[in-house]
Amino acid sequence: MERGCGFYVVIVILLLICGAVSIGGQSAPLIDSVCQAVQRQQLECQVHRVETADGYRLSVHRIPAPRNPRCPQHLRPFVLMHGLLGSAGDFVAGGRGRSLALELHARCFDVWLGNARGTTHSRGHRTLATGDARFWQFSWHEIGIYDLPAIVDYVLARTSRRQVHYVGHSQGTTVLLVLLSQRPEYNARFANAALMAPVAFLQHLSSPPLRLLASDSAGVTLLLNKLGLHELLPATALTQVGSQFFCTASRPTYALCTLFTSLYVGFSDYPLDRVLTKKTDN
Repeated sequence: MERGCGFYVVIVILLLICGAVSIGGQSAPLIDSVCQAVQRQQLECQVHRVETADGYRLSVHRIPAPRNPRCPQHLRPFVLMHGLLGSAGDFVAGGRGRSLALELHARCFDVWLGNARGTTHSRGHRTLATGDARFWQFSWHEIGIYDLPAIVDYVLARTSRRQVHYVGHSQGTTVLLVLLSQRPEYNARFANAALMAPVAFLQHLSSPPLRLLASDSAGVTLLLNKLGLHELLPATALTQVGSQFFCTASRPTYALCTLFTSLYVGFSDYPLDRVLTKKTDN
């Protein structure tokens, strides 16, 4: 490790513990917040189950195209893939006029929202429980070569299309780059791809914990495994209540929550959209 990395190790461990990391246990079952957000807009929401080649069971949310005779029937479906620490909910939380998935639906598209392995909505496996350390032995590489192709193949089969449109955010761009480079036959299955906040290389990360993980991932992984820490910031009933109480935009502790978030995802000169935060908190 580089000099001074010990300080960052402490930060990583404290953030993991404060984030209510699962230690050999399972997070409490949560309501499907994605479909809740969609249904609040009086729209149909479906949940599809997809199994990867290595046994992970993923949930994929779908907002079917409007049943409107004015909508073209030839439109390709959209696949949206979230970033690190995110889920399908990132694309619907803002409501109409502020959420990509809802805007695409309003323009007559069939919208599919992926959830990578280990996220709130994709915590199943053919043989492994989330309390088993082997469940967590993956990175964006496995999401790229297993999760994403399984989702794309499922969408193409269900819609009888030959190609999809793709939008990825952050890690959602990384996994696409992995897929297209490692399994080049999949290039033909994408009509186009929009990469938001794309990540291909990690040397310029502004997040101290993630910069440490990138610089010595093997050492940090070994340390965390020794401590029995396998999951990064799980969504539990406790963290949901805590975020509602401390991180609502009107709370005086809101600034601490944004600082905590920035330590993970990096600091930005752009201010956080408090209007969107209020909608997400509801």
